[in-house]
Amino acid sequence: MRNVKKAVFSLVIILTIALNIDTAAVLKASAFDAGIEEIYSDGVFMVHLETEIPVFRRNEFERIVPASTAKIMTALLVLDNVENLNSFVTVTDEMNSRFQSNPNFDGAQAGDIQIGQTNLTYMDCLYALMLWSACDAANVLAYSVGGTIDNFVVMMNQKAKEIGAVNTNFTNPHGLHEKNNYTSAYDMYKITQYVYDNHPIFMEIVSKRDHRMPANSRNSAGEILPNTNRMLHRDSSYYYEPVIGVKTGSLDELYDVDTGERTPGLFNLVSIATRDGHTYMIVTLGAPYHTEPGNRGYFTYTDHLALYDWAFSSLEYKLVLPENDIVAQGGVQGGLEDRVQLRPAGDFSYLLPTNLDRNAVRREITINWHDPEEQVFHAPIERGEILGYVELMLAGEVLTRIDLIAVSEIQPSLESRLLGNITGIFNEWWFQTGVALVAALTIFIIILRLINNQREKNRRMANRRRPRP
Repeated sequence: MRNVKKAVFSLVIILTIALNIDTAAVLKASAFDAGIEEIYSDGVFMVHLETEIPVFRRNEFERIVPASTAKIMTALLVLDNVENLNSFVTVTDEMNSRFQSNPNFDGAQAGDIQIGQTNLTYMDCLYALMLWSACDAANVLAYSVGGTIDNFVVMMNQKAKEIGAVNTNFTNPHGLHEKNNYTSAYDMYKITQYVYDNHPIFMEIVSKRDHRMPANSRNSAGEILPNTNRMLHRDSSYYYEPVIGVKTGSLDELYDVDTGERTPGLFNLVSIATRDGHTYMIVTLGAPYHTEPGNRGYFTYTDHLALYDWAFSSLEYKLVLPENDIVAQGGVQGGLEDRVQLRPAGDFSYLLPTNLDRNAVRREITINWHDPEEQVFHAPIERGEILGYVELMLAGEVLTRIDLIAVSEIQPSLESRLLGNITGIFNEWWFQTGVALVAALTIFIIILRLINNQREKNRRMANRRRPRP
């Protein structure tokens, strides 16, 4: 069903591009008022995925600690580079050595993985990574794909830049706190959007509520690892039925290895929810980890619930400008008709509040006159010829720019055609060549006459000077 929905909206986007609609401008628009009393997260970016229209944003480019949302990039690289996810990984002691080098790594979340285990697949590790947020699974995957963790981190940062996450720098594959390990709400949206669009199995993984790991010497039945995302669990007060994934990320405190200072931690969340043919992604970074008394808080879930409730109840995809609307008209000189009507090159729809009047979207029209001083067009005019454009504005932001085209063909008048024919003759190469030859011949004859006249004059003067017999 998701693929069908994406196909429909992809057609809308393709038509938008084909009709010269400025989708870059569309991506800038965010003229929405959610009316939510309080948002707890420092960085927020919410997008309607089918149209890529941002509907809520807050400090979306601010650099914030990623925590375990960094594991989305780890999963992305595994899915990009591993063809057979059911093939086995090798678990060595070296893969866990990094957890001993930084106090921020103490108590790192671990999956049911044992050194030397041979029945563990890439898929098992991906489930442990994305559901249980297992940091040891992140290291196993990093070694298996990159050869070393350092090589894998280089791959992470290269991929981030490649997909447009320019305010991101990863220092490890699991997201535990280190200096210079940061991302932004917008960048995490770009990273998640990439894996969402390119690897359908990703959503199959992150939507599961739990996964049973393979048996090992410590657990003969295989441990069941639950999903840390409370929005997926029916017994949670934060359960939200439309949510289909993606990833939590939390750190109870941040330790500065240079100064020894400890600061309160944070809670991040990336989620996707779909209802009634509309799919949204929300990225929230930097919600408080603790409540005022110091207990663990779940403010990031509060933010997601409030934003989803608002979007699903208050936004709809509306036809803003029909292609058969006569947007403008202008005078025509030298035509069988003296005026031409202009319409948009295609329909334009946009995600807008349900109670917003269509007329709230302003139109700013620019006409490309053939004669700007007289502000007229000259015949002939072809049907569908681009004669200007209209910009649609909402709350001071440009939603899009659409070409304006001629509704009908305007043929030149008889007088205009005759004048055009005469002008055309003068412009023909053979006519211009003939004129040039006649002119050259005329000049040549004149020069010959001048020369002959001068010779005759010299002859007469010579005769006068001769003595008479």
